[in-house]
Amino acid sequence: MSMRNDRWSILFWQLFILAVTFTIWEWGFDFSKRALPKALVPTILDPYFVSKPSAIWTSFLKLGCFSDPKGFGACFAANSNNLWLATMVTLKNMWWGFLWGTGLGVLSGLVLGRSD
Repeated sequence: MSMRNDRWSILFWQLFILAVTFTIWEWGFDFSKRALPKALVPTILDPYFVSKPSAIWTSFLKLGCFSDPKGFGACFAANSNNLWLATMVTLKNMWWGFLWGTGLGVLSGLVLGRSD
């Protein structure tokens, strides 16, 4: 088998495993709850504990202001609970932490370097 066929075969199996994983994640608990006795139903995929991929995607679109009928700008201006503001706050905090950590690290290095 050539290297090109190996590459396509690997890609196929990766996508197949991904599709099976998402299918089981989305519908596995509902199917097993209806088809299996109660004692055999695994609770690891219970939507109360682990959200379904469709619910995660819907929340992502809502929090990202992508599904608002008024548009992105109106959602961004009117809603303080969105991913964009949370990302900006996180980046600001990361920047200040980096500056303080670097400054204190350089200062500590200078003090320790001067001591004998």
